[in-house]
Amino acid sequence: MLEIPKRDIQWWSNFTPRYSIYLATYFTMTGLHGLHILEGSLVLGFFWRLGAKLYRTNAEHLANRMDLSGRF
Repeated sequence: MLEIPKRDIQWWSNFTPRYSIYLATYFTMTGLHGLHILEGSLVLGFFWRLGAKLYRTNAEHLANRMDLSGRF
């Protein structure tokens, strides 16, 4: 079993976003990146699943929608 001495606990607790601007920025940017990936996956899933019908009827319209979704 791993035991951490009490004198080391205070030292390790300084490496949290509360005390470090770098870590606060890092975790904020990581969270925003995760949201960006989730949104992109939802948009691509929408075009993959629901865009199949649009592709069969009007492929150029679907291509324009996909192009615009990549720009935002």
